[in-house]
Amino acid sequence: MKTRNALLIVVTVGITTMVTACGSTTPSTGTVSDGSGTAQAAKGGTPTWGQRFTWSTGLAVEVASPVACKPGQSASPRNVIRAVKLRVTIVNGTKSQYEASAMSTIGSAAQFNGAKAEAVYDAGGSCGDGGISSATILPGKTFSYDAAYAVGPQPGELQLTFQPDVGSDKAVYLGKA
Repeated sequence: MKTRNALLIVVTVGITTMVTACGSTTPSTGTVSDGSGTAQAAKGGTPTWGQRFTWSTGLAVEVASPVACKPGQSASPRNVIRAVKLRVTIVNGTKSQYEASAMSTIGSAAQFNGAKAEAVYDAGGSCGDGGISSATILPGKTFSYDAAYAVGPQPGELQLTFQPDVGSDKAVYLGKA
């Protein structure tokens, strides 16, 4: 009887642990720094423009302050009231090469004042060609690209989310645009 009760306790604790772990949300475990690599905030901080977010793997992303851009006549989407462009830099502090397109395709999302911010594609125009295409970043190297977004007519809060691969934490940038 004692063995049966002990086994029941072990199984119950194991199931409770698994259910709790599956239902919990783990905060981001990256670090935020001033872009020079010096940590400025505790792990899981929310970075803003000009700061660097570094994942535990050593891969990092920096986002410069947004600047206004005026989409050209052939830009998409059409009839954008106001757009901003940001310089995004991926820093490969890992020991392996990294495909930059994975950052863009998997985890980059934008919101402005709580609604989706549409990416602006403006080939040859002041807003740029819509961001990253494909680049291999060798260990110790960086890669930069411009990304533009349609935002509201008045300044507000822009949120950009980056994720280097499906299983990684997200870096969520938040700032005025």
